[in-house]
Amino acid sequence: MAHLIRLGIVGSESTHAEVFSRLANGDEKTLPLFEGVRVVALWGEPGKEERTRQVAEKCRIPRIVSSPEEMLGEVDAVMVVLRRGSQHRQYAAPFLKAGLAVYVDKPFAATVSDCRAMIALARQHGARLATFSTIRFDEEVQRLRKELPEVGTLLTGFIAGKADPSSEYDGLLFYGIHKAELLAELFGTEVTEVRAAETPGRITAVCRFSSGLMVTVAFLRDAGYQWVVAVVGSQASRTCTPGATASYIPAFGKFLEMVKTGTPILSEEQMVTPVRVIDAVVRSLRTKKPVRLR
Repeated sequence: MAHLIRLGIVGSESTHAEVFSRLANGDEKTLPLFEGVRVVALWGEPGKEERTRQVAEKCRIPRIVSSPEEMLGEVDAVMVVLRRGSQHRQYAAPFLKAGLAVYVDKPFAATVSDCRAMIALARQHGARLATFSTIRFDEEVQRLRKELPEVGTLLTGFIAGKADPSSEYDGLLFYGIHKAELLAELFGTEVTEVRAAETPGRITAVCRFSSGLMVTVAFLRDAGYQWVVAVVGSQASRTCTPGATASYIPAFGKFLEMVKTGTPILSEEQMVTPVRVIDAVVRSLRTKKPVRLR
């Protein structure tokens, strides 16, 4: 019999705790979609005890722990799915130090220094580390990525979607990170400069790449839970309208493959670049000047 991957979930407030747990454990209405893995432990944020109990009950998680560290020795991998990226380093660190496979939900962190610190811990202790917005693996996004060579020389790009700089969950990072992840997935990590401006209900950022390409990213407070991507090239143009819901399954599958093989999902720069971009957007808004990244 194949080894059962014992998975721990750190954080219950986010809907992702329930979504990922259901993929492994099923619930009262659905069977598990993945074999060989089971969520065996759940820790919930202080003050979210009822939510934690509901997730555990609905997703058939046998144990609720009083601290994340209680999972050590009982799990092979963990998914840190707190809503605030500013808390991710604190809660991921014990598992990275234990050399486990760790998924850190988007946003990776609230600061670039926290991102680098988690990567350093993973290197030091031989841990496997992944972080991404699942939207990267949306079927439409991957289709567009494969079609990019067909457009010829890239001339410009556009990404738009919901984001609220006043969000209680670390502001622009919370939903804004999805746009930055799409930027890195489709256009790469060589962002050299970000210039941002704000008008009521919207933030517009122009991201310059080392190649000279400029991609415009629109963060829209009042947009629905949706995204739009457009690419214009010298020979053709392409668009896509990804939705994060359908991407949970391939994203969870990629994490499990990393747990089994140890093969990284994204490069270190791919993991850090989205946070660097959002940080640059915020600094550009504050200073009213372009921000150099390289």
